[in-house]
Amino acid sequence: MNLCNILFLVCLISAFNSFETSSTSITNKSNTDDVVMSLIKHSVCLVNQRKFRSINYLRRSKNHALLYLSFILLLNASDIETNPGPRTPKYPCQICNKAVTWKQKGVACDDCQKWYHASCMQMSTQVYMALNNITWQCCNCGMPNFSTSLFESFIIDSNDSNSFSVLDETSISPGPPLHTSSPTSKRVNTSTRANTQHLRVLNINFQSIKNKKEELANIIETSDPSIIIGTETWLNPNIYSHELFPPNYEIIRKDRSDGYGGVLLAIKNDLTTDSIHLPPEYDCELVLAKIATGNNQPLIVGAAYRPPSNDPDYLHRLCGAIGHVTKTYKGAVTWIGGDFNLPDINWQTNTIEGNHNPRQLNASFLDMIHDCALEQMVTFPTRLVNTLDLFLTNRPSLISRCTPIP
Repeated sequence: MNLCNILFLVCLISAFNSFETSSTSITNKSNTDDVVMSLIKHSVCLVNQRKFRSINYLRRSKNHALLYLSFILLLNASDIETNPGPRTPKYPCQICNKAVTWKQKGVACDDCQKWYHASCMQMSTQVYMALNNITWQCCNCGMPNFSTSLFESFIIDSNDSNSFSVLDETSISPGPPLHTSSPTSKRVNTSTRANTQHLRVLNINFQSIKNKKEELANIIETSDPSIIIGTETWLNPNIYSHELFPPNYEIIRKDRSDGYGGVLLAIKNDLTTDSIHLPPEYDCELVLAKIATGNNQPLIVGAAYRPPSNDPDYLHRLCGAIGHVTKTYKGAVTWIGGDFNLPDINWQTNTIEGNHNPRQLNASFLDMIHDCALEQMVTFPTRLVNTLDLFLTNRPSLISRCTPIP
């Protein structure tokens, strides 16, 4: 039976092709019926001309009514597209016209609800993440409506205005200027004091900064930090700071003699910065700087590094140096960051849970934080599953957020 239907359809198509050249447009139901019956008769004649029993069986079958209804539906549809083409994306990018899917970063205008690829907008990752909490408008919606510009109020309509009217008519005159010249302030603002509420700090473990110049330049350009706390710089005196950092940063660094370790502070030179020198008994990898603020108390910033060893004397000197600074500048805001290599401490609860280092070593560091009234702000892993890079401060309320960057 299936073979018979297939042969019948082949005959029907050939009959329709031959019939199409002589047929006219169908305007009503009666014409449609005539066309269908003509097609059936013509195809049946073609079938009858062939000496196949299976085809003759189809001619005698009672399924003509069902085929007749199918032909009517096909002819009345008149919208069968032979080549529909590619599917139009549901959310096309307004720049490249390609679909915006979950596989790419995309943003939608809050006014027109049109989507854009972040890559087509040349949008950095930092700006893309910031749009999670703020509204965003595309260029079309964000531009002002120039049709209602203020300047149109001074354009004279030649159809309505009198060409012989006086030139100083108040309805079209902008009026005299408020000042005959732009006033200039006689006092020059030379303040370079830092506002601790608008500073961005990067705490980075470089592990050879000289081999990561491109990555460093990229992260400085995208995040624009005011202060960079760097550890494991692996520098020596033969490598100059201006080879690594932009000229608008002042670098305070301490290199190790063996070419490993090392710490540095990179502070924008629009901030008034002074280096802090420690007494010789606090021999450790720690650099400190004093930054002038808007009040009488400065901002103390430090970069510290503790090698992954079980030497209690080194940790004692490092904790003593931090305690010395906090006592010397009691009223100052203190920010000390770096890699302390203390994975055993759970900073969610400030308890010792691991056994990578001796328990007394971890306890000494926790005691120092408690004695200096400091608080550790990093609560997420910074190296695999361990939190090694820390940020200590005595004013946690001034830290708006502490998050990792890609």
